[in-house]
Amino acid sequence: MSDELKKFKYEVLTPNTGGSVNISLLFKVPVTLATVSVKGDATVWLTANVGWNVVTNGTTFDHVDVLFRIWRGDQLTGTTIYTAADSAQAYPDDHFAVTQLAHVDSPDDDDKIVYTLTGELLFNGQSSASVIGPITFTAAVID
Repeated sequence: MSDELKKFKYEVLTPNTGGSVNISLLFKVPVTLATVSVKGDATVWLTANVGWNVVTNGTTFDHVDVLFRIWRGDQLTGTTIYTAADSAQAYPDDHFAVTQLAHVDSPDDDDKIVYTLTGELLFNGQSSASVIGPITFTAAVID
């Protein structure tokens, strides 16, 4: 086993700053935040950072829960390979959070693999949340 970095792919916002996008998250509907593609049949180290904002909308909910997923493929036909929930305070004012994710995948396919990062609200009726940036999604192929 050589354990060498063979390829490094990434997607970032331009500029990759807070406030550079405004992507509303939906209840139990995965919203695509970023994608990366790599050649399979090796270990793939995936990382992501997502900046998001809790919007109270005048509610008195004290927090909002967001589920982030990494899919092998897209969110319609792919397979969820990683999930992580994060929570941010929502009351009395809007609040910002940056969620960090990391996963190691070992696909057994020689073809190009698309990885998709999504976000969604976990509970209906809570305050809302929007991804506002930064967004960084990386895939490092290690062989």
